[in-house]
Amino acid sequence: MKFLNYLLITLLTFTFSNSFAQGDEEKSKESTLLSYEELDQETTYYLEKVEDVVTPNDNGEVQLYVYDFKADPISKEAVWVKPEDVYILYVRHYDNDASRFPLEVYLFPKLQTLVLGLWEFEEVPSTIDKRLPNLQYLDLQSTKISALPETIKECKHLEFLNIGGTKISSETKKTIQEWLPKVTIF
Repeated sequence: MKFLNYLLITLLTFTFSNSFAQGDEEKSKESTLLSYEELDQETTYYLEKVEDVVTPNDNGEVQLYVYDFKADPISKEAVWVKPEDVYILYVRHYDNDASRFPLEVYLFPKLQTLVLGLWEFEEVPSTIDKRLPNLQYLDLQSTKISALPETIKECKHLEFLNIGGTKISSETKKTIQEWLPKVTIF
């Protein structure tokens, strides 16, 4: 069953990637990078159940959530959004199979901020650099990883990496810092 889920996600990711690339072939991947000021104005989306994004509606939109933390009580609104319009994504761990890296995040080609803290996966796919080329902030806090793939050094825009509370040894952390000398690691 897990293999079938993986196969479905891979197929959907390929389909989404190809449909987004059509018409945008002249644009480089770098042109989608937002400045910090622009990113600050973007909506922060929350993915509660990863299976929600593998079933887009007729407009190619997926269901995500937006929280209003200023409201009392905190409010939550379900929204339909095109994956290419998502720059900031928090993926909640408790409604999902947290033992695997959620490949569904690859459906969001312009992600600059990805928060996967508290998940229980043990490894990050080596394709992260190619599938999320605009990643600037990656939060893997308190996951069960003990290493990162060497391809992480190909994440050209990465500025912040949170690996606190993981199983990464201080020696491995030094190696990661050598791979990513300009990245703030905490």
